[in-house]
Amino acid sequence: MLYGQIIKDSWHLTVENPRIKWLVLIPSFFGVLIFTIEIAWQLYLYADKYDMMDITATEGYGMLLQFVTANSLWGASIVAVLLIAIFMFIVPLWVQGTLILCVRHKLVNPEVKLQLRPKMLKGFEYFFPFFKFEAATSIFSLLSIAFFAASIHRYFDSLFEFIWPVIVGYAFIAMIVNLFLSFAPFYIVTQNLSTGEAIKKSAALVFTHLGETVTIMLLMFLVNFRMLLNVIVVLGVPIAALAAFTFFSTKTAIFLSVVFGLILVGLAAYLTAIMAVFMTTVWALSFEILKADHDQIIAVDEA
Repeated sequence: MLYGQIIKDSWHLTVENPRIKWLVLIPSFFGVLIFTIEIAWQLYLYADKYDMMDITATEGYGMLLQFVTANSLWGASIVAVLLIAIFMFIVPLWVQGTLILCVRHKLVNPEVKLQLRPKMLKGFEYFFPFFKFEAATSIFSLLSIAFFAASIHRYFDSLFEFIWPVIVGYAFIAMIVNLFLSFAPFYIVTQNLSTGEAIKKSAALVFTHLGETVTIMLLMFLVNFRMLLNVIVVLGVPIAALAAFTFFSTKTAIFLSVVFGLILVGLAAYLTAIMAVFMTTVWALSFEILKADHDQIIAVDEA
């Protein structure tokens, strides 16, 4: 495989098709916003653990509940929770199917104009297969493992000293499982396979092309690491701005902090959307190449 050519072609497709990028932008914005809040909350809980905050986590929960009750914001709170749930659990799966369809269209039929609306309607057909896939593989999420480890370390120090090797070992197993699941979404969309069949096909494809798959994953890790540093820098400012709530009580200061934070979160979401399209293109192009070679190997064996 010509890895440099794959990356070059993938970046060219990402840059030359801004409509695909804008498709991913809105869910990326909510994803980055929720991720920022999660990280900020984790840091706050650690600060609370070491008595670095004037307001404890329990008091913070009470103040939030009191604020919602005093201002009759229960309806707005329910709507906010529903929106968060939609953009966390529904929209990303829908966009994932649509994104794979759009990228494959540009790879297979570049001369045919991309019609985004039919792709979006078609992409929703893969919501339930993707939902099953996420439900079956969510226990191997490295982010969930990290948050679980942080919770154990925060509340059960003695237990964490005992089980941290188990957590590290499980994280390593999760990385291997994720490696073998790399092509399952593409089998679901391009081959219309069930979730179980897609997982089996992906595992078989990775097993017969393990070296190529590992190389692609390492390349994506290096590219993502560079981008992650940029995103961390961008997100650091919104987190610091939101942390200003502790020190400034004026409505103007709070308003400016929120606006400034949202603008920078939007910038981080834009970078994240670009990377989402680029990574999907790299994996889609790699899938087409490896699957063709894999099918040829099977045909020779069966001959």
